[in-house]
Amino acid sequence: MIFAVLQASSPLLLPQALADEVDLADLLSSQYEVRRNPKPKNTRSSPSNRAIRSPASDELNKKNKNSGSLTKEASSLPPSPESSQISETSKSPERNLIEKIEEPPLSEQFSSLFNKEGNSLLDYYSDKIHPEDIRNNRLEVDIHSMYSDIKSHSNYSYRQYETQFVGFDLGTNVWITPGIGITSRISYSIAASIPNSAPSNSNSLAKFEDLDFGFKFRRFFGSSRRANYFETTIVLLDSKINVLADDSQRMRTKTNGIAVLMNVYLPVSPHWTHHFGVFFAPRLSHSEASTGIEAFSGSPGDSNKFGLIVGSDLKFNRENQVLLDLGIYSEKNQFTGLTSLQDQDTNNVLNNTAVRTTTSVLRIGYRWGK
Repeated sequence: MIFAVLQASSPLLLPQALADEVDLADLLSSQYEVRRNPKPKNTRSSPSNRAIRSPASDELNKKNKNSGSLTKEASSLPPSPESSQISETSKSPERNLIEKIEEPPLSEQFSSLFNKEGNSLLDYYSDKIHPEDIRNNRLEVDIHSMYSDIKSHSNYSYRQYETQFVGFDLGTNVWITPGIGITSRISYSIAASIPNSAPSNSNSLAKFEDLDFGFKFRRFFGSSRRANYFETTIVLLDSKINVLADDSQRMRTKTNGIAVLMNVYLPVSPHWTHHFGVFFAPRLSHSEASTGIEAFSGSPGDSNKFGLIVGSDLKFNRENQVLLDLGIYSEKNQFTGLTSLQDQDTNNVLNNTAVRTTTSVLRIGYRWGK
């Protein structure tokens, strides 16, 4: 007599990245296996045995009364496809516990924007990822408060200063696909000023403004909310420092060009993520504009900017997140030729001046997603 008994196999350890989203069907398919029950000692069948035993098994008992054990007879029967599949699954429970999901590459996501595969791509994500995964967001709006510390070092006194101020920035991400998005950001200082050197010892009122617009590309390494992902942002940046038009101590400056920001996101739980990034703009355009004085550091030369960013995101759900990050940036502006005015400290006209500006920005904000 043969019984099909479901017996739990050894405990399975799930990968941490997949522990929050295990499909029950996949779990059952690899947690149990079919084994033969040993011959019962009591030859008298109980009511429960009679309920399970089929008539065919009774006939098989009669025919093989004198021909050995039931297990030999059972072993001569060809295995069914179902038992073969269960046996194969039990050999590698972790591999078969959850289907390995390969996210569509960015090239496929981009091509889906121009053909009928766009809807099927969205259906793919809706079927494979958790409803609270941020990949389900199509629009994200960020608002940050920020504290900035700026140190500008130069051998030309009109560009030498140090200041601190608070401000805010507003940003948006529009995700065309889960891996491709359009991003924009604008930031303003609040009640900022630049201290002037002796003999005036005054302050020049200033507005620090930044405007970024570009594209985001991100790649997830798994379907779980704990999956690590890599994000690249390519933006056209425009940064300005505006003082009053009749200011007699400072000139206005403007920096623009293309910059790249690359971030690695490392979730430690479905609700908490750390990220680390680098910012680089190897070639920028930097210029100065006159105000109440015609002070110029020389002819514009090469300019570049580099930075490091670290931060953490707290996700209550995909619609509500708290963001915290710290960025440190260094910008170098090299000029050629002579300055237009004598230096205030040395009373000399300087040649080939340079400006090194270091900016530290601490931001804390809120993100709404939909």
